[in-house]
Amino acid sequence: MSEEQNQKPQSTDKSKIIAALVKFHENLKRPSKNGNNPYLNNDYVTLEAVQNAVDEASKGTGLTYIQQVFDLNGSNDKAVQTTILHESGETLTSGPLTLSPQKKDPQGYGSALTYEKRYQLSAMFGISSELDDDGNKASGAANKNNQKQNAYPQRQYQQGRNTGFQQNRNYNGGNNQ
Repeated sequence: MSEEQNQKPQSTDKSKIIAALVKFHENLKRPSKNGNNPYLNNDYVTLEAVQNAVDEASKGTGLTYIQQVFDLNGSNDKAVQTTILHESGETLTSGPLTLSPQKKDPQGYGSALTYEKRYQLSAMFGISSELDDDGNKASGAANKNNQKQNAYPQRQYQQGRNTGFQQNRNYNGGNNQ
């Protein structure tokens, strides 16, 4: 028999891996922020903390994962692709994630790969570990706009007039420019 005849056809049934992920989430303890970025003056969850959270929650579920690093479309940028594997043979695979480092040196690529692995592993296993800023940091929104957006609802509650946004016809979601 040839190798092709020996291989089992891949099933589209994902019931076992989904059941294992349900058990995984019952076991999951959200990782704590154990890293510090002195340049941005913030704390964050490291890749190691996400990996430890996944490893702990995976016990008894039959789940594991691999993260492959490869060149994307012949560019110098490195991509990460994560696959969750179940002992039954069922798998879930992400698409490639690529971040282009500002510095094209070993440290720049290493940093980008660490981010890619951390964010993709968190996404694949449904681990939230960062505060949701509604994309403000990623889009470059100024802190001033964030403060204006957050101040309006607080002012309404502090004044005891929780009447919604209709009273202030000039309010535009904090995007005063």
